[in-house]
Amino acid sequence: MKKYLVSFMKKGELFEVVKNAYDSYEARKIVSIENNIPMNFEIGKCEDEDNHVGAVIEL
Repeated sequence: MKKYLVSFMKKGELFEVVKNAYDSYEARKIVSIENNIPMNFEIGKCEDEDNHVGAVIEL
C-alpha cells in the first residue's frame, strides 16, 4: 500500500487527508465513500460543485 494526499470539497470547504491505498483510484474512492460525495468532478456538468473529490498526490 502507498500513502496518498487527497483533497476534496464538502459543503464548499476544502479539506486534505492522507489515505493508505493500493492506487490513486482507490484513495479517491475511499474519500468519496467516507464523505458521501461524488468521486469525479467536471466543471460545467450537473455535479455538485461544493461537494467532490479533487486532486490525489502520491506521497
